[in-house]
Amino acid sequence: MLLGRSLLLVLVAAGVSGCTTLPPKELVLPETPVPASWSSSAPGSSGQAAASLAQWWQRFNDPQLTALVEQALQVNTSIRSAQSALLQSRALRDVKTAGLMPGVSGSASAQRSQTNGNDATNSFRAGLDASWEPDIFGGKRSALGVAEADAQAAEASLADVQVSVAAEVALAYIQLRGQQTQLVIAASNLASQQETLQITQWRLQAGLTTSLHLVSDAVCHTCSGSGAEPGTQPTPCPVCAGRGVVEDDQGFFDQDR
Repeated sequence: MLLGRSLLLVLVAAGVSGCTTLPPKELVLPETPVPASWSSSAPGSSGQAAASLAQWWQRFNDPQLTALVEQALQVNTSIRSAQSALLQSRALRDVKTAGLMPGVSGSASAQRSQTNGNDATNSFRAGLDASWEPDIFGGKRSALGVAEADAQAAEASLADVQVSVAAEVALAYIQLRGQQTQLVIAASNLASQQETLQITQWRLQAGLTTSLHLVSDAVCHTCSGSGAEPGTQPTPCPVCAGRGVVEDDQGFFDQDR
């Protein structure tokens, strides 16, 4: 009998040890020396706290750019998907947190009955149950740690998507403004060439210049009017580049301006 009990205890201990799941040890990262301040700071920035870059596009002081970025952040489908993933991960984390707490449940019922002409009787019942499962082997705490890490990863993914969308909108807007500026400069150059051509025509009519000068200004006017593709730098013709060479069917002629 004693041998049987001893054997039973050994088997029970072996089964418990086989089902035991110990939580992993805390990972301690080695310390990395980090300087207390930047090796070189911008002029006038010493002693001032670093500004938050959460809304960096507002530094351009452009209301239209700010409105476009904010609109993109609200309606972009990738951002909405990341927000949904963050809400889901946080909900799972809350479920794991609740598993470590005691559980309480209650119930209530009411009944009214009457039989064989007797007076009606009322009966009421109420119940309250409480339960708590101790996390002896750390399985629930480990699951909570995993859920917390997933929530932090989802939050970082959301921030990454927001930064990417804002950067794409700002880059497209800046490129548009640059092309608009180039268009204004090209229109100004065209107007200047038109004025120069008109003056040369008047001088030719007055006999103050030769037809060669008129051809040169006409070529420059045509070059300014037919620009390159938007967003690219036009290649000037030899006349516009040197203002001393004119090309015709037989070659180049030197001119004195």
